[in-house]
Amino acid sequence: MRLVRVPLIHLSVFFLLMFAEVAGASLQVFPLRVVLSEKERTAQLTLRHTGDKPKSYRISTVFYRMDETGAMTRISEISPDERPAIDFFRFSPRQVKLTPQVEQTVRLVLRQPAGLQEGDYRAHIYFEETEDVVADEGMSEDKKANFVLKARVAVAVPVIVRVGQPRTKVKLGVPKLIYDAEGKQVLKFDLLQEGKAYAYGDFVAKVPARAGKPERSVGLMLGVSSYRAKREVRFPLKEKFDGGPIRLEYLESHGEGSPAVLAEFEGEVAAQ
Repeated sequence: MRLVRVPLIHLSVFFLLMFAEVAGASLQVFPLRVVLSEKERTAQLTLRHTGDKPKSYRISTVFYRMDETGAMTRISEISPDERPAIDFFRFSPRQVKLTPQVEQTVRLVLRQPAGLQEGDYRAHIYFEETEDVVADEGMSEDKKANFVLKARVAVAVPVIVRVGQPRTKVKLGVPKLIYDAEGKQVLKFDLLQEGKAYAYGDFVAKVPARAGKPERSVGLMLGVSSYRAKREVRFPLKEKFDGGPIRLEYLESHGEGSPAVLAEFEGEVAAQ
């Protein structure tokens, strides 16, 4: 994923959109995604502050637009076609003061308008530190920017409001094996979907058994979502892959028993 369209002040938020926790951040939030529906009208988020001093956080709802690379940009002018859910749920409290290592909960309650068409609607619940930060006047501009960035770490958790029982069909494009800026192997491919539900799942990459060698996993990528008909995915591999046959699976991230396969690709991938 690229960072180029994310404003500097929200750079940490970009990572936290996926993980709700990052090295150096003092706020942890669980779960990492919430789904509200007629059957599940309430939900609860658990907050934990891991710093050594109390911290206060303001809580609000925001909307992020996903571009074709999968990068997220916070916006205020939202098209109805993007199916925003900003006003479709209530939450409390709206501000918290967290004591180190003590958990606190935020409760969400569905407030779904009547007459909505079937489909997934979405927003993010956003946690931002409220303390004012004053940088030392003697700092360089770069240091001031980094100081503010670290001081205003925020967390954004996606909230999906599901109306009816929407479905989506998911397909994976042919992956290419490339290398990132650090020289690490990455599978780049398109995630395509048709339907009114938003794709969400985990990616697993496996090299099939051959020549007497057992099947082996070469990568795992958790909690990948798509809010577009087509978006690019860059899947970093954990084990060396020299090209050749590979099986890429996109699996449900929830449910009991073996996860359902949402989409898969099996074929040859050429080394670049």
